[in-house]
Amino acid sequence: MSAGVDELVAWLSAARVHRVVELALPCALWSLVRLPEDAGPLALLDRAVRGSPYATTARVALAPRFTLSAGRLASSARAARRMPWDDAACPPRLVADAETLLTDLRGEAPAEARIVGCPLALVERLLRAAAGSVPDAAGCGPYACGFVGFVGDGAAHFVESLHGLPVRPREDAPDLALFFADAVLVTDDADATTAKLSLVGRGASHEAARADADALEARIRALLAPGPWCAPREARAPEAAAPRVVSGYSAASYAALVARAKESIAAGEVFQLCVTHTLSVEPRPREPAALYEALRAANPAPFSSYLRLGGVHVVSSSPERFLRVTREGAVQARPIKGTRPRGATAEDDALLAEELAASEKDGAENDMIVDLLRNDLARVSVPGSVRVRERRVVEPHARVHQLVSTIESRLLPGRGPVDLLRAAFPPGSMTGAPKVRAVELLAELEPRERGVYAGAIGYLDASGALDTSVAIRTFVLTRGACTFGVGGGVVHDSEPLAEWQETLDKARALVAALEDYFGLPVGWEHRP
Repeated sequence: MSAGVDELVAWLSAARVHRVVELALPCALWSLVRLPEDAGPLALLDRAVRGSPYATTARVALAPRFTLSAGRLASSARAARRMPWDDAACPPRLVADAETLLTDLRGEAPAEARIVGCPLALVERLLRAAAGSVPDAAGCGPYACGFVGFVGDGAAHFVESLHGLPVRPREDAPDLALFFADAVLVTDDADATTAKLSLVGRGASHEAARADADALEARIRALLAPGPWCAPREARAPEAAAPRVVSGYSAASYAALVARAKESIAAGEVFQLCVTHTLSVEPRPREPAALYEALRAANPAPFSSYLRLGGVHVVSSSPERFLRVTREGAVQARPIKGTRPRGATAEDDALLAEELAASEKDGAENDMIVDLLRNDLARVSVPGSVRVRERRVVEPHARVHQLVSTIESRLLPGRGPVDLLRAAFPPGSMTGAPKVRAVELLAELEPRERGVYAGAIGYLDASGALDTSVAIRTFVLTRGACTFGVGGGVVHDSEPLAEWQETLDKARALVAALEDYFGLPVGWEHRP
């Protein structure tokens, strides 16, 4: 590691002062996504569905201390670093072949350091340095200090040995982007206009740490001063051209893609593949915060989130928890496999839910991913602690019914949130079984990399806690484009055209949000 990283580790490990302040907000907590761009990076973990037993608080992280973004280098000539659980004969090729940009935001003149090596190892080192920043009895819940952001689908190269993958077009976003926050607003209700502000001040002495906490609190209060940004968004003037969603597939060409996936299944290479495609939105929405507001209204979800960092905006209403671990080491995964649309009437809705519950094909998809995740969790869990607490539960969401299972375990002593991520990433519900071969086959089948889509969004707390959602029902806005992905699990019994219809069902919520945002119907265009 560079001297700059060593300095940062020492700073994170130095004297610390934690305080909790009650703040009155100028608008609902979730509306802080409207803060102007010059307020800097921010992250909202919205938990937009009230009463959900799986997502119980809303949080906004502001005023990051530093950001960390990572991507694969073009060259793979460097020797790979082997992870502890990898076969020594087959180490991940690119785990040491990555470049991380670390931007220190503490001073007036940010210092940049480019570090070559495993970005997850760097995240782990910095989290260990920050451990103990917030007392256990602080009452701020599971995320009060630490990293928040996304781990994109491409980060699979840092945890698995993937061989001979073709070079594909990439999204204009890093494989991983996180920022470290010492200022986190917390509330049980995202519509609330009051919140607790958890602050960590740092310095060479306790006096310096107190002064740092004072300065950080003053900065947050200044950011939250009422202004034009607090006002609800106004109705947008219609665009000159009607908005459209552009797909590289028609129903027939997507059915052909599914048929190719079924050939790999029939050949015995895999049992299941999650085949996806990426859609582009034209024109690119100019106001990501307003798009989030529209998506939140169209598709409230227990793992809604909004990220703004590194030139990327992530606008998400995910229904799916990927991984959670408490600071005590209790692990939970809740994979989704199996989808039906909501019915137009209560009777139709109940029939669709019953159909999903009785479906052998969807049940088989779900069971395969449950088994995959049980194996993933077992790599870092106490032997015998992995258990399936719920299996094939039909869970209603705003636009679809989903078939969900819950797997729980307990982390081995000495293991932490980064170990859990390494063991289970990428999400099995978005890849297939067995996972490594599924990822390799999907790279051959899908013409472009998924980018943020199908990765994970959430936090890694300095206390050892982690909570992440699967990046589905998610818009990704870069400087030049707005995209979202949809897909579904393919098994031996899959009907290709039915798989196409499932992707349309999943896209419905995002298209509804676009229609609200633009104030116009959204067209669909196929561009091969």
